[in-house]
Amino acid sequence: MLAGHLLGGADRYAISLAEGLKERHGYNTSFACLSEGSGAEAARASGFPVHLLDKRYRGDLGCATRLATVASRAHVDLVHSHTFGTNFYTCLAMVSKRSLRSIPVVQTMHGLDFGEGRNEHRMAWKMRAALRLDRLLQFRTATVIVISRHARAILERQGYPPVKLRTIHNAIPPVGDIASLRARGAALRTSAGLDRLPLIGTIGRMVPVKRQRAMLEAVRLLLDRGVNLNAALLGDGLLRSRLEQKVVELGIAEHVRFMGVRPDALEWLCAMDVFCLPSMSEGIPLVLLEAMSVGTPVVASAAGGIPEVLQDNCAGRLIRPGDATALADAVAAILNEGNGNGRIERIVAARRIVDERFSFDRLLSEVRKVYNDCWNDSETPGVHRAT
Repeated sequence: MLAGHLLGGADRYAISLAEGLKERHGYNTSFACLSEGSGAEAARASGFPVHLLDKRYRGDLGCATRLATVASRAHVDLVHSHTFGTNFYTCLAMVSKRSLRSIPVVQTMHGLDFGEGRNEHRMAWKMRAALRLDRLLQFRTATVIVISRHARAILERQGYPPVKLRTIHNAIPPVGDIASLRARGAALRTSAGLDRLPLIGTIGRMVPVKRQRAMLEAVRLLLDRGVNLNAALLGDGLLRSRLEQKVVELGIAEHVRFMGVRPDALEWLCAMDVFCLPSMSEGIPLVLLEAMSVGTPVVASAAGGIPEVLQDNCAGRLIRPGDATALADAVAAILNEGNGNGRIERIVAARRIVDERFSFDRLLSEVRKVYNDCWNDSETPGVHRAT
């Protein structure tokens, strides 16, 4: 169950998980999406049936009714939701019909958005409201998968039953031939006319918590220091027009490119000299793991689960969340390193961490165990049909 309107980490996680479970274990998955968009398109492009629930407004209870119909007709054995909103409609749907009440519901908690705050004590009111509502629905949820130790600790303090929480770190499928990816990335960069200066970039939804504005401010600071460079922003979202306006205000339009949602985002990640992630809050971002896998140096906020991955600057540089000056300092330091030993050691450490602690095989194995435990507890025979 996905939101569907915008391709983000939760959508990518769900689609790659479904692909892996189908290939390795023969699971059949279909996706229910609240609305049409790049997330729904990506699921469809990966060969999965997509059922649109046509969400019309916030709190559209018709989505729960339509989801219940989809689940009944598809004879699903388990429903896996991937955002607060989708879990709300999922839980309502799965209690609305007697025939659905024994079907397990699994929820993955992908991230906890603290908005302008840096911790749960300054959590935005919308996040607090979402957590309270979600906690009330836990009677219908069999297991909540949390993607970082940081998130688990917060949920326990927020009153979630510890027995229902299962920590399973995010993971990415193997990226394949890195040399080929980097060659294609270099070609893309050349064709876009961005090969003459160092290139920094970020990839993600353009929403307040991602704080892309800090990267734009860092570009201005670096240019003022005489560090000539370009920046690329991949992704889309409600803040795009504001960010484009900010570029004009900062006088950096000739140095910044807005690339939109790209099917070749991994190649662009390879094309960057530095990947920046100045978010105020994160779970464990897939794009961070991808950057580490392909050998692109990383500057990221010490927020959420990110320090669990970068391990106190071992595999990348950590900065204070949303701090443009710290971001500029870290980017300048990496660019000044060139191909020195420090850069090489971090790249090697980053790849080792992803291979050893964030492997896709581990993710598939642990999620499959969650599903099997749910079926055993509910005495559902489980022919591996999920939505």
